[in-house]
Amino acid sequence: MISIGIPFITFTQFIEVPVKPNDFIISNSTNPTTIQEESINNFPLILWSIYVLGVVVFSLKFIFNLSKILKKIKQNPKLKTQKSIHVLLEELIVPHTFLSYIFLNKTHFETRKIPAEVLIHEEAHVIQKHSLDILYIELFQIIFWFNPLIYILKKSIKLNHEFLADQEVIKKGVTLSKYQQMLLAFSSNALEPQLATAINYSSIKKRFTVMKTSSSKTRIWIRSLVLLPLLAILIYSFSSKKEVERNTATKNENTTLSQQPLATINGIICNGCKVNLTKDAIEQLILGTNTGEAITDFMIKFIGKPTVSVSGNKLNKKAIALLNENESDKMIQIFNIKTTNSHIKMPILIQLADKNDENYSHSPIVKKGEKSDIPPPPTPPKAPEIQMDQDMPPPPPPIPADATPEEKVKYQKTIDKYNKWYNTKVKKGEVSNIPPPPPPKSPLDFVIDMAKKGATFYYEGEKISSDKAISILKENKSMNISSKNSTGKNPKVYLSKEPITID
Repeated sequence: MISIGIPFITFTQFIEVPVKPNDFIISNSTNPTTIQEESINNFPLILWSIYVLGVVVFSLKFIFNLSKILKKIKQNPKLKTQKSIHVLLEELIVPHTFLSYIFLNKTHFETRKIPAEVLIHEEAHVIQKHSLDILYIELFQIIFWFNPLIYILKKSIKLNHEFLADQEVIKKGVTLSKYQQMLLAFSSNALEPQLATAINYSSIKKRFTVMKTSSSKTRIWIRSLVLLPLLAILIYSFSSKKEVERNTATKNENTTLSQQPLATINGIICNGCKVNLTKDAIEQLILGTNTGEAITDFMIKFIGKPTVSVSGNKLNKKAIALLNENESDKMIQIFNIKTTNSHIKMPILIQLADKNDENYSHSPIVKKGEKSDIPPPPTPPKAPEIQMDQDMPPPPPPIPADATPEEKVKYQKTIDKYNKWYNTKVKKGEVSNIPPPPPPKSPLDFVIDMAKKGATFYYEGEKISSDKAISILKENKSMNISSKNSTGKNPKVYLSKEPITID
């Protein structure tokens, strides 16, 4: 028990360490901190597998031997005495003991061929409960099966049991020479039961030597005293030692250290933290400090990419480009964060994540009452305030390209009349200098303009040429038209006889 308990003894030593403010300032070195993926070491797993296998084997062996003895106790006749229980077996065995049971050959016991000294010897094992020692060391053997000292200790314990039982027989008045002759005549080299204590021929010589030797009490005390320095050496060698540092900084130094700025992400403190963000969130990330100091520059590292030095508190174009090239689930590190007056020591680790990922950390939200470095959105431009007349009619339609001369005159008169009314009635009581809006293009003119822009035309879902589209529109002026991206690149125009539904 002492040998098992010694490694769990811990001696704590307190060390006074002076703290300097410079210890908390990161160096100016721009060497990036390399993010390395940990290699898998299978050696500990192999060792643990071998150990567990050994525990299983020795456990099964222990259970087998125990069940074997219990089976003998259950299946054979028993004779209870004042100090023990005799289990009488048909097989020819060496007398042995387990707990309060003494196993004897039935024929030899009934014919009184077993000497009384042997019974006294076995009863000494029962009275002194030697089987508990055997069970104890067997359990330790299961746990420490790899330790060779366990097997030596197990053999020594069993031998010591024999010494103690021999001593009890001699105390009963049996002469030494007669007992030794009986042991020689009765013992054999039969296999000794694993969990039992039996008379064994291999230990007879040592037992005879111990019987003739008398140890003085003085010698015993001297041996016990020698154990004390040995125990002290073992405790010092195998116990663990722990050193605890005590900071001896002055009040002024402590005040200075407490004022060191901490990094924030979008106004939320993130000093040495790890967050999971999407690429969009990282691209819009704004660094700051809890003390209000401005971030002057910082370093950002992508795995497999060069380290980027960024000025200010936002990612620059180079960093954003590397961010978009970075694969998902890769780690990004922000470090060497500098403010106007100091450095921030703790780096920030960012794990690229998808919004649907359960580990996704939403971009930090500014809490109520806290200061934020997030700039406000720009104010939208105000629309010109023009007071329109409520009786203002809608603008007339444009002159169709295929209108007859008489129809063109009528259309033009309507347009001139509207323009005259608009120029005089836009503002109540005043004449407006705002030019009238241009009349909308006719469907045919719109298609011609889109053909000049290189648009792609579709009729009833099938792709057609621009000439075909113009021809279809000339034949059917009531054709429905829908366009996509008419002002950008690669515009598309759809023609259909049926009404077009736009989501």
